[in-house]
Amino acid sequence: MTDIDVDQAPALDEGQEPSNVDWMQVHEVRNFGRRAMAAGVDIILLMILYIVFDTSMGTLIHLKYRDPRPRPHVVVNTVPVVTGWHLMVYIAVCFLYFILLEWRMGWTVGKLLFSVRVVTMDEERISLGQSVIRNLMRAFDGLPYVIPYVMALSSVIAGANRQRWGDRLAKTLVVDSV
Repeated sequence: MTDIDVDQAPALDEGQEPSNVDWMQVHEVRNFGRRAMAAGVDIILLMILYIVFDTSMGTLIHLKYRDPRPRPHVVVNTVPVVTGWHLMVYIAVCFLYFILLEWRMGWTVGKLLFSVRVVTMDEERISLGQSVIRNLMRAFDGLPYVIPYVMALSSVIAGANRQRWGDRLAKTLVVDSV
């Protein structure tokens, strides 16, 4: 993809909304590979958080419900599993990770490492509402869950502005960091 000088970008006609502009001409929108690597970093960080959370919650549950009677012949499964309210808390933390960082900073740790950020169609900082919309749509973008993010991949590849469905609804873009 070639860089296009912003001065050569099409000017907005009177009454034309910024969402009608072909942003591929105005700003080099990041390709899928960089976005995928940034998402991979975020997923790894959240997996580490899951392991820490899962282990600590499993240890607390184990200590609370430990059977004091010794049974040397019984093999106990020591792998903790986050279920019920623990899982709901973890899912909420994951959504808050994306929502709050993208709203306040414009990036997550993965996006920062791969020099991309989330902006509005006017290349301004996104609002809290836009961040909530784009990140709650991850549940839809992740479909089908057997092969995750096929919906997001198809919309990023097919869309003119390389937006997943959450970005389209929230009117946001993932672009190069400046």
